[in-house]
Amino acid sequence: ERALELAKRYGHPVIVHVMTTKGKGFAAAEANEEDHFHAVGRIDPVTGASLKASGGASWTQAFAGAMVE
Repeated sequence: ERALELAKRYGHPVIVHVMTTKGKGFAAAEANEEDHFHAVGRIDPVTGASLKASGGASWTQAFAGAMVE
């Protein structure tokens, strides 16, 4: 909090580097030792199990298509 208060007082843009811990507060992510759910798709919020994709284009695919056009 102190870093954010100091940054606010500068009067111009600043960068505040914040080191976080992925998955804190979400039991399924805390139990996932490999990456703490860093790069997951859709999951069941209760069990943490992966859900199947919707079958449509992903956001990345749609964005890439728009950029190419």
